[in-house]
Amino acid sequence: MSVAVVTGGASGIGLATVREFVSASHFVHVIDIDEKALEACQSEFGSQSVVTHCKDVSELQTWKDLSQVIGGELDVLVHNALFVKVQDISEQEYAHWRRHFDVMLDSVFFSVQMLRNALKDSHGSLVLVSSVHSGIGLPGHSAYAAVKGGLISLGRQLAVEFGPEIRVNTVIPGPIMTQVWQDVDQTGITKTIESTVLKRMGTPADVAAAIAFLSSGKAAYITGAELVIDGGWSIGKSSS
Repeated sequence: MSVAVVTGGASGIGLATVREFVSASHFVHVIDIDEKALEACQSEFGSQSVVTHCKDVSELQTWKDLSQVIGGELDVLVHNALFVKVQDISEQEYAHWRRHFDVMLDSVFFSVQMLRNALKDSHGSLVLVSSVHSGIGLPGHSAYAAVKGGLISLGRQLAVEFGPEIRVNTVIPGPIMTQVWQDVDQTGITKTIESTVLKRMGTPADVAAAIAFLSSGKAAYITGAELVIDGGWSIGKSSS
């Protein structure tokens, strides 16, 4: 049975990715800090398919512990853990600024140091989850955009450093209906939908399907790729 690790795997895109992997007969280690969501995740899949870890991905000890648990067996690593604090950069506390980097970039640094050999031995796959914010400016997202842009650059770099044994790819989701949209009113959601070419919000399953593909043997000749999953949000404009 193939082994996968999914960070931020207890909800949203992460949970949808776990579902994809379980359906493909992977055994999945799910890392998240939301204890209740992890309990629901464990209940949904059972101990034969999933084991949950209530840990902070930004801490080196998390990855040291996981390295011991997996015992050198790892086929897929998906970095999906998220932190976002929407705020004007001139008003943002440094702790919030720093937390973006800790959760979404430092976690990758720690994980590849601890798990690279396991991925190399299996000729495995690493998938990073970026965002369309990496390439398009929206108010209040300076820290988030900086980190998501960094993930794209890092993905290219790691693909070169880790090839040919490890494939590294990045997905770039657009407006996906996850918990981060809970505070957006219907007017804002409708405006976003109208800004897409496909005229709908994306679902976590839309992104998870792409992650599963990039992680599979069907993508055996794909590395260093950046796959946009946004329903055409980033290419469509209503101006004349």
